[in-house]
Amino acid sequence: MATPPNVLTPEEIEHFLNHGFVVVKDCFPTGPGTLVQRWIDESWEKEGLNRHDPDSWPTRPLVMKRTEEVSVREFAPRAYAAIVQLMGGPDRLLNPDIRWGNNFLANFAVGRDEPWVAPGPDSFSGANWHVDGNWFMHYLDGPEQGILGIVCWEKMVHQGGATFIAPDSIGPVARYLADRPEGVWPDEFPWDDLIRQCSDFREAVADAGDFILTHPLMLHRGSQNLKRVPRYMNNSVVSFKEPLCFNRPDGAYSAIEQCILRGLGVDSLDFEIKGERRHLTREDREARRAARL
Repeated sequence: MATPPNVLTPEEIEHFLNHGFVVVKDCFPTGPGTLVQRWIDESWEKEGLNRHDPDSWPTRPLVMKRTEEVSVREFAPRAYAAIVQLMGGPDRLLNPDIRWGNNFLANFAVGRDEPWVAPGPDSFSGANWHVDGNWFMHYLDGPEQGILGIVCWEKMVHQGGATFIAPDSIGPVARYLADRPEGVWPDEFPWDDLIRQCSDFREAVADAGDFILTHPLMLHRGSQNLKRVPRYMNNSVVSFKEPLCFNRPDGAYSAIEQCILRGLGVDSLDFEIKGERRHLTREDREARRAARL
């Protein structure tokens, strides 16, 4: 597959390397008459919600069923090109045919009855800091969650349910994984200890049509929606075809690999896993929960 032209400037690449995220503006059309607006309009009836009665809106996050999808390469070519650029080329993607759908992750009024908790180490009762990936064993070089994107179908405003991110968390999470080449179960991470090693906390506000690319080892969490402005987003996970490599002879590291090396404070790293790469089934997770009871 042909490599799309680069869309991120050297300054944007450097921002990603230093902070673990970058906002790609105006990636797809929104507003009246667009596919996005049709999907959002249809979601109200599909979910049985009254658009004109905010008091009836759910106070928990809502994941909607996917009934349609689009090719990101065609629908949002700037977003697609940015993904490929940060991951080091289309040949490194497990599946270059990235697709987005109308399975919105919606926040209508989560935490609206609680006092506002600003970005910081403490969470409100409905969310905890974490990295995604409950379906695989985690290793420093794990390919499963190559990059995590936030698709902003609607505007993400202050106190309106925007994702909280901790840009300086990549180092602590990378060190934790580097010290455990035998692998880490998704429920083994000491989230509270890791987040308290951080000092940079941000609210990922953005406009409709924007795409926020974040490093997979960056801690993040959901937030409250006190504005009662419906927030529609998706998480877009793109996997690598092969495990990450931190000692490339040619130095052709992806931005994802470079972030980890910077977080560890090294130029290269000889890393080998000691466990077994495996994807976790529902039975695996249920057995583990039962063992803890």
